Amino acid sequence: MGSPRVVVPKKDVNSHNVSTEVADNPRKGSPRVVVSRNVSTDEVYARSKDADWRHPLPVTTERKALSLLKDKWETNPTHDLPDYNGYYTSKELLTADLHDFEIYTSPFKAKKNWGKFELTSLANLDVRGRELCFDGVLSVGDSAPLAGAPGKQYVQKVPIKGYSIEGYGADDPDTIIYIQSQEASQDEKYDIWYRLRLPSARYQEFHDVFRWVTQLGKHFIDFLEAQPNGVRVGLESFRQDFYRWLIRRFHKNAVFMDWLSLHDSSDFRRSIHAHIDYLRAEAYNLSDSLLEHDLWADCMRDDHRMIKPQPVCCEKTITTPHVFECFKNRYFAKKLLPCQPSKPVQEASERRKRHLGFLPGFPQPSIQRPLQPYNLNVSSFKVGDVVGILPDESEQRLWSKSAPVVNRLWFAYVHRVEGLRLFVIWLYWPENTTISTTDYPVHNELFLSGHCNCQEGELLSTDVVAQCTVDWFATKFNTTKDFICRQKFETKNSSFVSLKQTDFNCECNEEKLSVMDRCRPGDTVYVTKPRDKLLDPVVVHDINRDQKTVMVRRLLRLKNNAQLSRKRQRSQISNNELIWTDEIFKVSFERIQRICYVRHFSEATIVSQEVPFPYNRGGAGDYWILSTEMTLKNGQAKIQFLTTPPSLFQQGPDLNAPFEKLSGLSLFSGVGNLDRGLEEAGAVEFKYSVDMSSEAIHTLRANAPHPGELKLYLGSVDDYLKAALDGKLVELIAQIGHVAVIAAGSPCPGFSTLQHDPFSDRSLRNASHVTTFCSFVDIYRPKYAFLENVVNMSATRKGYESELILQQLIACLVALGYQVQQFIMSSWMYGGPQRRSRLMLSIAAPGLTPLTPPVQTHSHPDGISLKSIGKLSTGQKFGIQEDHPTPFPYVSARQALGHLPNIGNGRVYGCIKFPDHRVFAPMNEVTRKLIKAVPLDPPGQCLQDAVRQGLVPAYLYEDRKELGRSYQRIKGDGLVPTIVTRMLPHDGRNGACVHWEYDRPLTIEEARNAQGIRPCEVIIGSPAQQMRMVGNAVDRHQGEPLGLALRRAEQQSK
Repeated sequence: MGSPRVVVPKKDVNSHNVSTEVADNPRKGSPRVVVSRNVSTDEVYARSKDADWRHPLPVTTERKALSLLKDKWETNPTHDLPDYNGYYTSKELLTADLHDFEIYTSPFKAKKNWGKFELTSLANLDVRGRELCFDGVLSVGDSAPLAGAPGKQYVQKVPIKGYSIEGYGADDPDTIIYIQSQEASQDEKYDIWYRLRLPSARYQEFHDVFRWVTQLGKHFIDFLEAQPNGVRVGLESFRQDFYRWLIRRFHKNAVFMDWLSLHDSSDFRRSIHAHIDYLRAEAYNLSDSLLEHDLWADCMRDDHRMIKPQPVCCEKTITTPHVFECFKNRYFAKKLLPCQPSKPVQEASERRKRHLGFLPGFPQPSIQRPLQPYNLNVSSFKVGDVVGILPDESEQRLWSKSAPVVNRLWFAYVHRVEGLRLFVIWLYWPENTTISTTDYPVHNELFLSGHCNCQEGELLSTDVVAQCTVDWFATKFNTTKDFICRQKFETKNSSFVSLKQTDFNCECNEEKLSVMDRCRPGDTVYVTKPRDKLLDPVVVHDINRDQKTVMVRRLLRLKNNAQLSRKRQRSQISNNELIWTDEIFKVSFERIQRICYVRHFSEATIVSQEVPFPYNRGGAGDYWILSTEMTLKNGQAKIQFLTTPPSLFQQGPDLNAPFEKLSGLSLFSGVGNLDRGLEEAGAVEFKYSVDMSSEAIHTLRANAPHPGELKLYLGSVDDYLKAALDGKLVELIAQIGHVAVIAAGSPCPGFSTLQHDPFSDRSLRNASHVTTFCSFVDIYRPKYAFLENVVNMSATRKGYESELILQQLIACLVALGYQVQQFIMSSWMYGGPQRRSRLMLSIAAPGLTPLTPPVQTHSHPDGISLKSIGKLSTGQKFGIQEDHPTPFPYVSARQALGHLPNIGNGRVYGCIKFPDHRVFAPMNEVTRKLIKAVPLDPPGQCLQDAVRQGLVPAYLYEDRKELGRSYQRIKGDGLVPTIVTRMLPHDGRNGACVHWEYDRPLTIEEARNAQGIRPCEVIIGSPAQQMRMVGNAVDRHQGEPLGLALRRAEQQSK
């Protein structure tokens, strides 16, 4: 058994002392952990702060206590002699025991956000120069702290100089913690250390946390030292390798197993990163060789970085010439700089355009030629003619409610002729679509619509004043005909789609297909329930098309049958887990809503919680788990696991089946939530990512299954685009033809309602970056692309009402030849617990199947209004959210976050099992008092309510200019307000952020959960940086349905 080592700093500097040279900013922002116990606000201070509190032992000065301890040490030869192996000191080592102790911030020197006497972890010593003190009972040789025997000395307000950990290299998994005071370090004869024994009840959880971390540190150091020469350990080694090494070493040790059970995971990456500053300090004090591992660069410690930043050269937003022409009149145009692609790049882009069916070249400004006068010979009209009429004054007003009047002829395609009456499908000018009156560069383009005149007033041949020629399915911009027509404008959903031959048939004559027209026995569908808004999944058993009825098999929800699930001893049951029954019943076609997907999984898969995506998402996307069947035995219902899928049952798709993945490029990647959501369905793999944030890029690398295959560009999207336009053959720059999908979440502060000045230099630059998406699409010509931003991007700016940024985006992309659709995705509609709505722009290359916007699976909460994107020139809203019957109710804040351990007011700052379960910044005393004063009931109370009820002392709020909705509690049974980059209780503009039950704002872990970030994913950076990245992320609950839609579209396009 190897001898334990007492770790001390080099150069006679005490470990973790204020002057220890461990980093430029030692332990800055290092998160802590805590066991699952409640901490009340009143118990965040040391007992000695209370003037009325008395310890059973009298208070002794440390100097006197040291004198007595040294006397006992010298006269008592039976005490345990310390082991000097690995520890270097010029003085004799003396160790005393410290019981009933508490460690807290210095009462002599308070720091910002840290008041005097506040209990804190020993790991906080030396964080930003923070000074700590301790109270406790000192003794030598006795284990009982309060025994009546002499030698027990109670001391208070003792300044701590450093601490030291014993146990590295030993086969014992436990550690011993020592602290040294300023007074003890100055003793001339002895090197005196105090061994931490039993803490006070109030301090117990602080100590439990720190002790767990010291044991993690011991295992961490031993693991590094166990590596063969030349092996450089990275963060990836702690995904599984570290756990396997631990199990081989300590699997029979009860102390180790107890320690491991608190972590409850074989993946230690998040815990390692959460305590990386502590681990870095320990490694520094032991051996320089420990600092050579890649781990430190993975976690961005000191000056180590795994990804080197690229130089920032472009001071403006780079655009392609076409994109600049579209946006040169927008309010942020002064931030744009057009750049011409090099000749090789232009040639490569043209090859890509030909391959995907785009028109060659670019639209050039042109003058519309005079139209051919109409011939009065009525017999000359035939199907296929395009005729023009002059709208009357009322019709002009109708189409000019939300836009200036444009005096143009109206054109229509003749699809049927009955005598003098013409049956037509209208052709739309750009201003009649979502392009509105923005700058559209293709002056000779019309769009076929789904709008016919069959149900309108008669159009007679005598009404026609002109006729024109149209180059349908145009192959070039310059044509001998009057107009080109490449796309159809879908009036139902206000989207642009590639023109098809069937579009020339009037929709009035098309037979409307129902869900049952596509169904067959064995399919699974939703049915409505009488007097219930929720849909139920059933299996189609038999179809009677004459009577329009269908016999269906009932499927029960396992979670709703608690008495049956308890018999299976199941503690965790998903909302979308079903029971197969023998009950068959009849429903009408009208009750069938849509198709859903049910797939059988074995008992082993269910119990081990290895159900694959998307069936493991609680029903989002309409995917269900079939695991059990119900049988009747002696009149009693019984459930048992299904060993095989039932017959006459069409299984839902297996998304793990082989699928040729598209290559993706991510812009403004952040933590990659949009990218990961799109990737989950298996249709795309993002090989290229661009972001300015070093923490974000390192987070992408940390969570990548194969980080070596990623091309991560740590720099500006403008420099990246400039390099691509110049044709620089740089490894990190994607080449044209290698990108099939682009995903971007352009900076939302440019359009967010939370910004103070939308016309500041920074806001203008942020807003201008919406053009970046268009420029990348222009040059790379992907098959599909997605842009995400706040819904407010579609709003108009005061004084700039005619600019319509979203409409200009649509105009730019449609001119390029893309099919374009826009829709709003609200997190709660797809199983997310937050009130986050985002505008999604989805495009597809010509001829491909465009995405179908994801269908709502979770109900709309009361009190939240549905949104729309904008208005057409008729004043009609487009992009309106719809509220349909759903199979699930919305997921509340309590349901989504209630599984996390109770950390009280968060003062202990973390959680062992969930390392990010901590507030992003410590709260000061005033903030804690104000939050504590806000009532829990009724839900959603804020400081203003507390003041109105006389619950807050005036001195806490009288200097505030306004109370507003500050310090507002989230409604536990409602939704979490939109997660923002800083959870500041005093800022009412950000919405409620205080927990509905505990006196603290939401933690980073709770924000992660609300944003759909998976528990296995690590976020690199300090707590404040983590919170910023989480707040900036696209909700994974929104990204994953898009990924499923992308896979279906790509399958249908092949």
